Amino acid sequence: MGTKHHITINETQIKRMIEKGLSPKDLAEILRVGEKQVQIILGDAMEGEIHELDCPYNKKILLIPLLKGQIKQYKDRDLSIKYNYLSYYLILERTISHLGLGEIYVALKVFSGHEGLINPNAHKVSFGFYFLIKILIANHDEAIEYLLLARDYKGGLEFRFHKIIKESEKDKFRQQLTTYNKPFSQELNRNEMDGIIGYIAGYINGVTRNINEWYHEEFSRSVDSVKLCYGYKNGSFYQYQGE
Repeated sequence: MGTKHHITINETQIKRMIEKGLSPKDLAEILRVGEKQVQIILGDAMEGEIHELDCPYNKKILLIPLLKGQIKQYKDRDLSIKYNYLSYYLILERTISHLGLGEIYVALKVFSGHEGLINPNAHKVSFGFYFLIKILIANHDEAIEYLLLARDYKGGLEFRFHKIIKESEKDKFRQQLTTYNKPFSQELNRNEMDGIIGYIAGYINGVTRNINEWYHEEFSRSVDSVKLCYGYKNGSFYQYQGE
């Protein structure tokens, strides 16, 4: 049986190859990884791609990763939506319960195309990624918009949905801006929320199957509230939790 050879190229070598005229696409072919993974290694990731989810009948749902500067436009006009946490816990248990936070974080970096938008050493949270959900419904002139936050919280992955209202609707929804709201089922129902989370979890599961073959950038993060630290060092992911 032949030995499987593994190509290891560090960040400095990659940058030198870029300076010599090789594009991220060329490097991706050489390293046999995705172009976005090369961008992650370079620390110069592009904005993530638009993901289209399968929907029945007359609806289309788009999932769009957001950069930090893009989130400001939704400030003070997002309604928090109640969600069945047991439902998404069961989804994650089926798909990514075998993964540590390090692998999940790296997979979300690849999925979103950037490093994340939350302080890496916050007390209860160590990473967070925002996504714009665009819902296109037949015979509707405008897309309906939601925000989705995917983050870790006290050592576990969680998702939070927010409905985006127009600036002109703030007075109408003033009381609802400060509380949790039942899902607007005609726009985005619980099954569709489950579908979005299942889509992201499936992506995480898929991209991490061969993660040790392409990821080699060391990092360390912590969640102080639960005495948890995790990261990547000496060729492997690690995760420790104190008592």
